[in-house]
Amino acid sequence: MCEYANEEKIVVVLQDSVLNRSLPTVTCAIVESHEQTEDVFPNEVALDDHDLWVDRKGICMLHKVITVDRRLMLSRHGEIKEEKKEEIYRALDINLGRFRD
Repeated sequence: MCEYANEEKIVVVLQDSVLNRSLPTVTCAIVESHEQTEDVFPNEVALDDHDLWVDRKGICMLHKVITVDRRLMLSRHGEIKEEKKEEIYRALDINLGRFRD
């Protein structure tokens, strides 16, 4: 969780641990609230409450990638499982245009 634009946001950290330890900034994707009836686009990944370590479902929006000053990071809730990380990386690749048909 971090503070972004004067409000608390849940984010998924995208950069690796080496960069996390050495850079003053953190590259993240914003997580928004999500209802099961809402569409999930190819550049988004649905996350359950057990994925987020909080009491709600969300959607990781890889089209909302931000860089945050490390000092604005408020807490760490946990680590996303490997299968879900792979989904996030695929959605990020789609968003960056790496796999155009």
